[in-house]
Amino acid sequence: MNEFPEGIRSATLDSVVHIDDDVVNVEAAKAIDQRLLSIFADCEAQQICGRDYPDLEQRFWNEVNRLNETPATIRLVSEEFEVDHDVSFDGKDLVYYAQLKLERSNTMKFVPYRLDRVIRGNYSDVRLEMLEDLEDSLVSFGTMLSTRCTQSTFNDTSALTTLPIHQTIIDRELDSYNSMLLICNSWETDKANKLEISISSINIPTLILNGEFDIRTPSADAVTVSQLLNQAYFVEIPDTGHGVILKSCARIIADSFLENPYNQPDVGCVDEVEPLIFYKPDFKSTSETILNFSWKQWPFLR
Repeated sequence: MNEFPEGIRSATLDSVVHIDDDVVNVEAAKAIDQRLLSIFADCEAQQICGRDYPDLEQRFWNEVNRLNETPATIRLVSEEFEVDHDVSFDGKDLVYYAQLKLERSNTMKFVPYRLDRVIRGNYSDVRLEMLEDLEDSLVSFGTMLSTRCTQSTFNDTSALTTLPIHQTIIDRELDSYNSMLLICNSWETDKANKLEISISSINIPTLILNGEFDIRTPSADAVTVSQLLNQAYFVEIPDTGHGVILKSCARIIADSFLENPYNQPDVGCVDEVEPLIFYKPDFKSTSETILNFSWKQWPFLR
């Protein structure tokens, strides 16, 4: 869009990263805290969820603190991946587990149920999540690391450490920062020559879509990018996690935008998105049959 605008009629961006790609993701840390508060409040306000999982917020943070003091031990066994060993599961891991479930639109409605199971000492869902991280992923971590190590900046962490959020969220983000810094320093890669990007000079009509519950690429970053572009439309899809283009409302908005990218797209469907209602899974099987997603971020894989 910056170097080769010829022939580009319009652009639709789903879940954008801020142009200043800082490894210290302050907005992501704030988003985790805000989304947890929202989920706990919504559950309490819903009759069935509030009845089945009373005081979930207090119980969750009590469990986070307890696990930080005395981590649980989870046995991982997989003949396929030749795994048979114990891994530690602490409060930071529980926060990350909640983050995974919050940012996936398919799993958000089960978040209170899943967290309650872990609080009660049932780690079968967590075990499955860890084992699935051993499988091949659509994400190439070699590519991701080569980009982060050569293009990202490792700025001062004070903006993160002074946030008025739960300390465990800060500690987990600091762990991720330090892990990335260690990898990049060990790799001994040279910094790539950054492209001279003047985002304000881009005149291509751009639609930026983001999910309300997107923690990996928070809406705050998308708003910033939309404000820097000359002609951009930002739309947040409510009660949706990371990657919104699969949602019907997002596709309707994208179709409207593509039809005439120089006009404000029709966003009427945003008000018609069904509110998030929490459920228990409607089957009696163990977690081995539940929601097959993964992301390679557990400590034993780092």
